[in-house]
Amino acid sequence: MATFFNRGKFKIGGSGFTTTLDVRALVLTHASTLPAGANDPDLNTVADLLGVSGVTEATGTGYSRQALTGETVIEDDTNNTANLDANDLSYTSTNSGRWVAVVLYAEGGGTDATRDLISLNDLASPLTTNGGNVTLTVDTLGLIGLG
Repeated sequence: MATFFNRGKFKIGGSGFTTTLDVRALVLTHASTLPAGANDPDLNTVADLLGVSGVTEATGTGYSRQALTGETVIEDDTNNTANLDANDLSYTSTNSGRWVAVVLYAEGGGTDATRDLISLNDLASPLTTNGGNVTLTVDTLGLIGLG
């Protein structure tokens, strides 16, 4: 399941669906499933999300937030959507907990209070890291679809 935050809709609607927006990814961990509050579309910033009880960002060896690379915007006339695609996310020798979701946000500089949320994307299956390499494969339809 994915949550498209209202702030993300605003950012994309206001500045356009463009690859010049500095989009980054962070990973959330949890022992079971994310608390319901994590999917609140009214959350605005990374600080708001991390302030929700039970929401925890991954920490540990081999983990850091990543800037998306290879971003492209694709017009899909068959499905009547526009999709943002990017390269897969790779983490080397990571031991950083049980991953349950990837959050996309716009790098607003400086602090999590200025980093606007775009979307929260649940992983199809939670992933417990154990020191190995991890690649999060971006769906062939892209990261975000507007339709």
